[in-house]
Amino acid sequence: ESETPCSSSAKQSGGNTLQQSDSPTELFLNKYQDGVQSAPELSDLMNIGAKIPHKWHEVGIQLGMEYDEVKFLSVSTPPGSRQFASVFTAWKNCMKKSYTWAVLIQALKTPAVNEPRLAHELSTKFTCTM
Repeated sequence: ESETPCSSSAKQSGGNTLQQSDSPTELFLNKYQDGVQSAPELSDLMNIGAKIPHKWHEVGIQLGMEYDEVKFLSVSTPPGSRQFASVFTAWKNCMKKSYTWAVLIQALKTPAVNEPRLAHELSTKFTCTM
């Protein structure tokens, strides 16, 4: 019997079943009970940003930032993860688009960002059943 990426596993040891802690996907689903309509936490967003650090400009524009705002970030924020932190914080605090996983997934799929695999990976986390 094979395990799916969504399932947690239990191991047999001398007749006793040892339960492992919840899988990362189960923990993720427990944290975001409203699925893709949940508001993301900055720590989880930063993990997404770390996978595409050079695309913070494009993601910012797709999340509703104006070009001048993105340009300002490029000169006012040191390179690295702080730029994504600034983009995600701006999106949460004052953007026109909803602060949900669904909006981020759509942004990742756009031709400008062109990260369909990452969007699919993220979408898959929300479609797993426990």
